[in-house]
Amino acid sequence: AMSKSAVKISSDLLSNPLCEQEPSFLEMVTAFDTAMKRMDSFNQEKISIIQAITISGNIL
Repeated sequence: AMSKSAVKISSDLLSNPLCEQEPSFLEMVTAFDTAMKRMDSFNQEKISIIQAITISGNIL
């Protein structure tokens, strides 16, 4: 849930009019957005692995 919130925040920042006015701010927010999306993707992958392990009953 936390990574989803971070993705939402970064997306909201990208739509901020300041991004159009300040290229350096846009660059920073774009990097932040990319990082948050990667974090969310990684977290989703972890959740899928944990669910697969739980369903199969295997323990690492």
